[in-house]
Amino acid sequence: MMNYNPLLLIDFYKATHHEQYPVGLTKMVSYYTPRMSRLDDVDHIAFFGLQAFIKEYLIEGFQRNFFDRPLEEVVNEYNRILTYTLGPGSYEDQKIIDLHDLGYLPLEIRALPEGSIVNMGIPIVEMRNTHPRFAWLVQWVECLLQTEVWPMCAYATVGWEYHKVAAKYYGMTCPEADPFMAMADFGFRGMSCLEDATRCSASWLLSFNKTSTIPALPYLDDYYAADCAKNKI
Repeated sequence: MMNYNPLLLIDFYKATHHEQYPVGLTKMVSYYTPRMSRLDDVDHIAFFGLQAFIKEYLIEGFQRNFFDRPLEEVVNEYNRILTYTLGPGSYEDQKIIDLHDLGYLPLEIRALPEGSIVNMGIPIVEMRNTHPRFAWLVQWVECLLQTEVWPMCAYATVGWEYHKVAAKYYGMTCPEADPFMAMADFGFRGMSCLEDATRCSASWLLSFNKTSTIPALPYLDDYYAADCAKNKI
């Protein structure tokens, strides 16, 4: 995880997006929904990655890189970046000060069970604010949620599709064989970075019991209490 101020892990428009909300808005509810598939014969996703995202970024990341840092430091960092990009006077930083003073993320997240196979168009995550002054925060974390959770859903969906193929043809040709051992992940061979390889493999392991990517195992232990030493991975 990058040790950056999490309030800067956004698209630029998010820094002023809340200024377009109705004056006095105290409640925001946002849904995360898979809209459509690019494959004619796949109309669903395997939902995975939210719990790890919450622990790694919304709990550990915000605490270490925002709440545990001095207020002046995080505000100066925020202002330095946005002043030389958006320009002075084009944004406000009071919301950053208010959140730091609050000392926690006032968010409530509800979701379908991870591992669910979900049809396109069905919301998989609901997020809302729990404090009336922080309705803006709901959409603020959308960018981070998208870049962390959506790829894991995509990887998990590919794994599930391959598992169905393995189960079908193992059943036809060698029913005594275990389809969970049919295919292995080699995430270190071509994924964009260590984190991507680890998460890709962890997602693959929803559908198979086979990987060459060792970091996927402590990742599943840390964020999903998988206890891979005792259980099948």
